[in-house]
Amino acid sequence: MTRKPPKVMPPVAATEPRSLAIHGETYIDSYAYLRDRTNSRVNKYIAAENAYTAAITTKWRRLQNTLFAELTCRMVEDDNTVPEHINEYWYYARVEAGKEYPLHCRRVDLSAPEQVYLDENKLADGRDYFDLATLSICPRHKLVAFVVDTQGDERYRLRIKEINNKGLLDDEIQHVGQDLVWLEDANTLLYTKTDANSRPYAVYAHIIGTPVSSDILLCEEPDQAFFVSIWKSRSKDYVFIETQSNTTSEVRYMEARESNMAPILIRARSTDVEYSLDHHGDRFYVLTNLDAVNFKIMEAFVGAPKVWREWIPAQADSTIEFLEVFADHLVVGERRKGLERLRVIDMKTGEDHIIVFPDALFYVDVEDLDDYHCAFLRMNYSSLVTPECVIDYDVSSRQRRLRKQHKVPGYDESNYQLGRLYAINDHGIRIPISILHRKALRLDGSHPLLLVGYGAYEESLDVEFNSDYVSLLDRGVVIALAHVRGGGELGHDWYEQGRLGNKEHSFSDFLECAEYLISKGYTAAGKIAAWGASAGGLLVAVAAQRRAELFAAVVAEVPFVDIVNTLLDPSLPLTVHDYEEFGNPANEHEYRYLRSYSPYDNVSAQEYPPMLITAGMYDQRVGYWEPLKWVAKLRSVKTDNNLLLLQVDTTGHYGETGRYQDLKRTAFLYSFLLNMWGLSDDDHGFDAVNR
Repeated sequence: MTRKPPKVMPPVAATEPRSLAIHGETYIDSYAYLRDRTNSRVNKYIAAENAYTAAITTKWRRLQNTLFAELTCRMVEDDNTVPEHINEYWYYARVEAGKEYPLHCRRVDLSAPEQVYLDENKLADGRDYFDLATLSICPRHKLVAFVVDTQGDERYRLRIKEINNKGLLDDEIQHVGQDLVWLEDANTLLYTKTDANSRPYAVYAHIIGTPVSSDILLCEEPDQAFFVSIWKSRSKDYVFIETQSNTTSEVRYMEARESNMAPILIRARSTDVEYSLDHHGDRFYVLTNLDAVNFKIMEAFVGAPKVWREWIPAQADSTIEFLEVFADHLVVGERRKGLERLRVIDMKTGEDHIIVFPDALFYVDVEDLDDYHCAFLRMNYSSLVTPECVIDYDVSSRQRRLRKQHKVPGYDESNYQLGRLYAINDHGIRIPISILHRKALRLDGSHPLLLVGYGAYEESLDVEFNSDYVSLLDRGVVIALAHVRGGGELGHDWYEQGRLGNKEHSFSDFLECAEYLISKGYTAAGKIAAWGASAGGLLVAVAAQRRAELFAAVVAEVPFVDIVNTLLDPSLPLTVHDYEEFGNPANEHEYRYLRSYSPYDNVSAQEYPPMLITAGMYDQRVGYWEPLKWVAKLRSVKTDNNLLLLQVDTTGHYGETGRYQDLKRTAFLYSFLLNMWGLSDDDHGFDAVNR
């Protein structure tokens, strides 16, 4: 007689009700204690959840290995960036097969011997986590400053390295932000300092070789809702210091070539008015939403920076997202009908033109080249079907030079179809959906579909290439990106329609997209997998709560699901900053609105789809306890036997940093999806799943 192996049982978290009197009611939280990582019971529960996930997923190991091999095969393991010429050097980064991180290199000319001035692999040696957030070469090219996070908690440390003798200087500064700016004397480094909540709150100037204790304070921001950032104009003449919340900003400036470090305020903050700027000749160019929902560009003379006059007016059908200033031209980044558009303006004649691209749906961004007098624009261009290419665009002749086409071994884009659909809700709102699938797809409702969403902070879900998707596409999966309200795809008003008291629109849009894709035969109810991270995790968690029958699976990475409790605690890193995005539960009306959709507070005795949820122990943006509490509560009341898995990693918000480790994580998540779709068999060819 053959005995079956014992059934693996999910862990059960103890309850410890804690009450809070708020707005005339008693708010009960039975799992609040899970936030205390010093509690041995909490650590045992985390270990039990990880052990349960490991036990369940062990049988997927073969599939994970197959997926990892596929993902790795589509990655060029020996690669390098297009070199950038800065003064007498060509700078670039490259990666080597088997190594997790880049090597940063330079040459005096492209045929000269290579100098590796910073090797991230050596810096990361022996560490489970490593993130080099910023790297900055001093103007005389003798020093490189960089900031690193070795825990995942976004608490950065600043180091400075002498390039030629390869030694680290004694200058070391703890608890800094990501921004670094060298003054033109090449001996003074500006940096942002972070508080206990990792909020960049101040700007300091450090003179190389002097004690950190003597660093000069240039600007300090006491308001917890505001973050401080710094940058230098491409002209190298000015440094800008910005303090910004989600909806409001103000900027100071100082000369980058003078020793007098006294930042001057350009315009005092005004609620819901944002602006940023750059320098050209005797003028500043200001990008602002002052009396312009979709932003406009103003100009001001350097001698009178508070006096603005309109230069490029706001447009009803497009949003201005950024501007890049060069000596002879200015580039305006616009978003129109959900797509990027680049407008080039000749600074001598005032003539402008739009750069035309061949694809109907594409993603393009502009590289931040150092050369103010550069005659070309360097662009990174891709689409969901087109691998990224680097293009140098001559702004005068309008000629293009392909500098690099990223190779994807074994990939043939002619096998795939990219399109744009619109789900129309009961109020006539058209919600864009970007859709990707194998060609000759039969719209018979038989296909599994991955629906990805985000919808917050005016961030856009762009249609850039992702080679990882191929492992799903070639198994017959349809990929769909839901561009829901709360994102920035259709302009600032699209964002406003999914913020604060309009947040419900994000959730309804996502479900409308799912219903529309079913109605058009791309998939069927019960075949959709929802995928979201952070605020996108909130999105898919609400969708799973409300329409569980639509979903075959849900992947919620570091999901923001305990939203009421988090926003009730102003001591957490992003709470005060997030009042402008989600609301402040100290206000009764906002408290009740937040409770109406908070996933943790709306767990009920019902069926839920299979779910894989992740958390990071050192996550400063979404505390590890949020998904932990959500899972504990789900386990206690849900009425189904569907898989509920939690993976708590010793990382931060963004997960693994090494490129191979990142692919292993993707293989793990994909193996869950494929099993929930019933596509875990090794016979995974496209024809097999279409029979």
